[in-house]
Parts: sequence; structure tokens; C-alpha cells
Amino acid sequence: MATKTVILTPSGLTVPDVSSGAYPTYPMPNDSITRCIIPWEGGVPADFYAMSSLELIILTQNAGNLRLRGGATRFDAATPGVVGTSTSAYAQYAGGTADSKSKFIALLATSYSGLADINASDVLNFVVDRDAVDALDTYEADLNVIGLRVIYTTGYVAGTHYCSQTDMEYRISTLTLAQLTNDTANATTPNANVIEQILVDVDAGIDAKCGILYTVPFTTVPDLIKDIATDLACFKAMQRRPVNMEIPKAWIEINKDAMQQLQDIGEGKVNLPTTATMATTVSDFTNAETTPLVDFNDTDNGMYEF
Repeated sequence: MATKTVILTPSGLTVPDVSSGAYPTYPMPNDSITRCIIPWEGGVPADFYAMSSLELIILTQNAGNLRLRGGATRFDAATPGVVGTSTSAYAQYAGGTADSKSKFIALLATSYSGLADINASDVLNFVVDRDAVDALDTYEADLNVIGLRVIYTTGYVAGTHYCSQTDMEYRISTLTLAQLTNDTANATTPNANVIEQILVDVDAGIDAKCGILYTVPFTTVPDLIKDIATDLACFKAMQRRPVNMEIPKAWIEINKDAMQQLQDIGEGKVNLPTTATMATTVSDFTNAETTPLVDFNDTDNGMYEF
């Protein structure tokens, strides 16, 4: 895994407007209790795995201390109405200098670590509170906020697969998929990163079987391949829970049938539509099962006299 950085501004833009020669700032006045809300517009990116740090970006106006607390709210994109929050305690942070330079202030991990099941497309709102009324806030100036630097570790980047998470949810239900892929107790949201790896594995398996006869990966996915991929992906998800659940016998048979279909496609026994490009002609494709038997009734055959 790697880390990535995203800069968010109070306006929600991921790229600050520097046309004026300076970053736009959000003022948090002195001698007041104020709040700055910064949304992660567009939702959590597809390659998100876990939050690493959250840093407030300011223009320094004073060398005193700031009394701040951070927080975050997660809106679940998959389950409307599900909201999670995490808030740190107030703490003192060094304000820096009085020369209007940019400064990064690392907020406490509890600003975001209480959020569970963060998945791609979820909406996150970050909150920064300043208690300039408290005697411990000695900044003695307005706090000019440029934005937030969000640093997160990346997981598996969601790509184009032969089937999708939606296909899996349709086949076995969203709640069942959540129970199979999300390791958080009583989770109701499937883990997108786990599903992504399952789909990558399924794609590789299909390409290995079908690539004997067809050009893979398929640019236009045949319905049969999508159906097979969905069955295989659901079965792989079930294999993650061997300790506390037994895979239903019906699904063992479904997986067996799907694998047999792939075998038949690879051997040319099942034809795919013309949108699937053949890597070799059927006449060129021979093995122990497809090599013609000797015809002893053929007069041109050297075995005819025996």
C-alpha cells in the first residue's frame, strides 16, 4: 500500500484557487468560539483504504497557541440515513509565527479514528472548532484557515471487472455481502476493498481459462461471462467465513458448474457471442479431448486393411 495526499479547502475544492496570488482563507475570529466545516466533495475516492492523518493548513498570524479540536462525520453512501461521527478533545497547538506563512497542524487522531467502515463514495465532512475565548488560546489574532491536508493509505483501486459489487448484492443481498466481506461486528455495509480483491482474483481465473481460445480480457463482457463471474465472486466471498458458517451445498454446486462452464468455453465446447474475439481458430485448437479418432472405414487411412 501507499499513501496519498488530498488538499481540501473550506469551499470544498480539492485544488485551491490561486489566481489572486494567494490561497483563499476561512477566518475564525479571535475572542470567539467558531467552527469551520470542510467537506470532502465528490466522496471518498475509490483507492481509499484507511486514514493516516489530518492536518489543518493555516496562514500564521501570531506565535501564540491555538485551542482547537477536530472532528469528522461520515455519511454512508450505500445505506442512506447511516451517519458516523468522531470528535477529538480540545488541545493546544502552536500557532507559529506572525509572518503569514503557511503551517500544517496535525490534529489528534481521535478527530477521525472513531469512524468505522469508511468506503468509496462515502461523504466525509471535517470540522475544526476554535475556542478563542479560553485562556489557553493565546494566539491573539484571527485564525485564517487555508484548508485541510488529508493523508490516507491506498487500497485496491476499483476497476472494470467482469461483474460488480452491485451484481453480487443482487445475487446474495447487500446485507449478506456485508457479513461476508466486512470484518466489523454487525456491519451492514460491504467492504469495497475486500470485494475489489475478490473481483481481481475472479477476473484472473476467467482469463486463465478463456484465454486458451479467446483474446482476454474481454473488451465487451458476454452475459455468460458476467453471470459466471458473479457466481465465482459470491462463492469466494463465502470462503472468507469458513469458521462460523458452512458454505451452502447449493453454492458449492453453483461454483462447480461455473468452473465447468469456464472449462467448456476454454475448450470450445461452449461458444461465446461474436463480440468475443477468438485468439485461435477451432481447427487449430486441439488437445487429447478434441483430437479426432482414427476412422478405420476411411480407404485413404493406412489402417484400413487391418
